[in-house]
Amino acid sequence: MITNAQLVVAEGKLAENIAENVILPHLETMEMQIRDLLGDVKFEAIENKTAPYTEADFERLKKAETLWALSLLVVPLNSRVKADGGFVRGVGFNETRTDLLSPMEVETIANNYYNRARDLLGKFLTAEDEEGCRFITDGLGFYAL
Repeated sequence: MITNAQLVVAEGKLAENIAENVILPHLETMEMQIRDLLGDVKFEAIENKTAPYTEADFERLKKAETLWALSLLVVPLNSRVKADGGFVRGVGFNETRTDLLSPMEVETIANNYYNRARDLLGKFLTAEDEEGCRFITDGLGFYAL
């Protein structure tokens, strides 16, 4: 993994007080998904800047990782859990009211980050790499098939 929680926070303009343990599971998921897409050999060659991969390729992968991680973080950062378990459907109406994004808004933002990441990774993919690999979303996350 090239990216880190600080880069994700900076790229997403997220609150700096977000605990790293909130971000870390999504960084791990992102790495697994990108490794599945590129393959371990190619991923590690880019990460280690092994020819023909360069510093520019390394930076491209780092940016793609950061954007992909943000696509995975949108849902948990826009969800609230009740003290007794379960998700909060709405938030109270008072001076301290917080509005959560709608599921459609969350999906739109997640798709934007994901598509930007995939665009950056496109340079490293061949038709053979992508054959039989497709991604779907249920509005709550992305799944490789």
